[in-house]
Amino acid sequence: MPMNLSTPSSPKKVEPKAILLIGPHGSGKTTLALQFPKVHVSDCDRMLDGPELFLRTKLKDLSYSYTQVTLDDKGQPVPVEDCFARLLQDLDDAKKSDAQTVFVDGLSLVNQFLIQMTLKKQRRETMEMRDWGAVGGHYANLFIVKVRNLGKTTIFSCHEEPVEKASAANPMIKETIRRDPIINGGIKHQLGGFFTDIWRCSSRPAPGGGQEFKIETCKTAF
Repeated sequence: MPMNLSTPSSPKKVEPKAILLIGPHGSGKTTLALQFPKVHVSDCDRMLDGPELFLRTKLKDLSYSYTQVTLDDKGQPVPVEDCFARLLQDLDDAKKSDAQTVFVDGLSLVNQFLIQMTLKKQRRETMEMRDWGAVGGHYANLFIVKVRNLGKTTIFSCHEEPVEKASAANPMIKETIRRDPIINGGIKHQLGGFFTDIWRCSSRPAPGGGQEFKIETCKTAF
């Protein structure tokens, strides 16, 4: 097997970015992703209309390709348990395209695809402990095999929700102690290892009735 050398005149090729965008609904994850170069969207949650409408008031040249993962080519609903296979096929198609960025919107829905696919295969209605190992294997195939072999910048969005507890000063008041990605099972504790970058997105009202978006880099998804 030939050995590759990294030298000053021929350095090792930089691996494409794999970015996880986490944040609550309306925090600008999709709006940010659509502004990357030559984006193809694997649309899992069918919530592109709002970000597109917002961006078209700001940008004259907004253009992207997309596949609605939960609908087939005739516009009919795809059974949830079949959506993960459709997503993998779309990633294969995106690899052959001229897209420079592949955006999967969103990871919380992918998680539900995997759960329903697993339940159908096992012919059960509820997940058991052993089933999460199979789900983890599918995630590994998605990120380590499919995503890394795309050779393109990849972005995944993931909704998060606040974890609250009663305030020590006033038990009637809830305090947010952390925010968790909406991912079932132990896989969410492994999310950070699949990405080169994790960005937390947030937004707040801006003066004049606009919206102010903020991005923070994180070391982990928690």
